[in-house]
Amino acid sequence: MKTKVILFSSDATPLYKGDVFRALALPEGQTIQFRYPRQYVLQEYREKPASLIGEEAVIFFLAGNDLSIPPDQRKLVPCPIRACLIEHAFQDPSTQQITLILQLQSFVDCTLEKITALSSLPPQTFVTKANLDDFREVEWLNRVKTVEQYFPQTLFYRIGAVLSESTTVHPTYSPNLRSSHYVLEEESEYSIECSYYDPAGGVTPLRIELSAADVDIRNSFEWGGGAPLDTRRLPLTTRTLKSRSAPAYMKFYAGPKPAAAPVTTATASTDPNYVEIHWRLSQKSFKPLTFGLFTVIGVIGLFIAQTALKTSKGDPLTNHDLALTLFGTLLAGLAAGLLFKFFNKI
Repeated sequence: MKTKVILFSSDATPLYKGDVFRALALPEGQTIQFRYPRQYVLQEYREKPASLIGEEAVIFFLAGNDLSIPPDQRKLVPCPIRACLIEHAFQDPSTQQITLILQLQSFVDCTLEKITALSSLPPQTFVTKANLDDFREVEWLNRVKTVEQYFPQTLFYRIGAVLSESTTVHPTYSPNLRSSHYVLEEESEYSIECSYYDPAGGVTPLRIELSAADVDIRNSFEWGGGAPLDTRRLPLTTRTLKSRSAPAYMKFYAGPKPAAAPVTTATASTDPNYVEIHWRLSQKSFKPLTFGLFTVIGVIGLFIAQTALKTSKGDPLTNHDLALTLFGTLLAGLAAGLLFKFFNKI
């Protein structure tokens, strides 16, 4: 038995369901933000939200939270989704809501011990504390199958990892932005491991929108999976940056099925379950050194050429002087060409 903080998000609105979908879709280590009105938070956490920081928690999807039905008549079904670590917790003075920044961990299954105090359970309380029995890690598809009936006609996908060859790139959390991002080097090749599950049979397209031209991705799920279940690595390439760093993001969302509407009508705004990944593109660290090296080569070339010309003192150039002048000029030209090619990628 484990005692954990429990965070419920329900099917009361598409926004709340979208939070659960993103908790299923985002990679491990990524952060996600949950917001709760104060009255739905357990009293001890409501008064001191910061006491939640560092706590291990479990995200639950709460099915049956139909707001048109009186609270005592709702047939609520709690479904454990994923373990997380509460990175930050605070009350937003602008909205008077309690905001939680959650670092996503493994997918889990467990049994929620019966709580006799009904005020500590939904629909009265959505951030609470409880004992969990039979707590264990499970696979992503296991959790998807558990909630699939509550997400009709939905394409499920998971961003499993961002890879540099076979090495996993871990997200970085920014306290100032209260979000996480991946740091990628310019002019580099990566891949995104993406799992795809389409109950409709693999015909639903998975779309990806890019915010910047500095990054490109080849999306092999753009026209559907071709099968209900698949995992692929989507190649990701970064281009040359004109500044030291640049932000970028990708939005993943489900496009309409070919029989339902033209694929050109799909946008992230039409899918409440879109998923967003943020990047920080950075210049390669050796660029200043390379620039300095090429500059030194150019200076040496100019020095050799000028020295050869000066040694003649107005006399005709000897073969030796001509050779030094030619060598120095070629060296300076080579350095200039390398600098141009390196920074402009001709």
